Amino acid sequence: MNGFSTQAENVADNGGLKASYRAYKKLVKKKGTSKLLPGLNLTQDQLFFLGYAQSWCSKLTKERAVLQVDSRPHSPGRFRF
Repeated sequence: MNGFSTQAENVADNGGLKASYRAYKKLVKKKGTSKLLPGLNLTQDQLFFLGYAQSWCSKLTKERAVLQVDSRPHSPGRFRF
């Protein structure tokens, strides 16, 4: 993918992450932190960002990737592999 052509979407994704993190911190301030996961040496903040990162982890076939890009409202029209 060309980073220049996806720049607006990248900025929007970053803005969404920022809004989500602020909402998470507001919830923690109101309700307190939850228990840490056993066996993981990670803070609650680290777990938040790990969850976000995992949402981007996937393995797609070429056919599925084309279908996914073609069905997006802001699709560039062509997908190059």
